Amino acid sequence: MNNLSSASRKALEAMLKHAKAKKTKVAAEITLEDGKLFYGCNLEAACHTLSICAERAAVVNALIHCGPEFRIKNVWAIAEKNGTPHNIQVCGSCLQLLSEFAAPNLYIQGYSLDVLYPIRYS
Repeated sequence: MNNLSSASRKALEAMLKHAKAKKTKVAAEITLEDGKLFYGCNLEAACHTLSICAERAAVVNALIHCGPEFRIKNVWAIAEKNGTPHNIQVCGSCLQLLSEFAAPNLYIQGYSLDVLYPIRYS
C-alpha cells in the first residue's frame, strides 16, 4: 500500500487535534492483519524522555483493545508544525516497537519495515 486513503487522512487530521505538543503535532494510524484500525497522537512532556510518539500511542491503543497477539500490517503518520502539514519519518524507538508487533510484510509510510529497519533488536 503506497498511498494514504482519503478516509485515513481525514481520521489522522482529526486525531491531530488531540495531540499535546508545542510545535509539532503527530497522529498515527496502524492497521492490523484483521483490518482493525487504531490511532494515536503524540504527547510532549516537559521532560522529553517522558514524551510518547503517536506511533507508540497507537500500538498501546491496540494492545489495550486486542491483547499482545495482534500483528500490524500498515502504519501511516502525519505531522503538523505550527499549523502547516509536514512529512514525517518514524523514529528508531517506534521502528523497534513496531517491529515487535509486525506482520510478515509490515509497511510504514509505504515502505517495507525491512528497508527502513533492516537490523532489529530481538
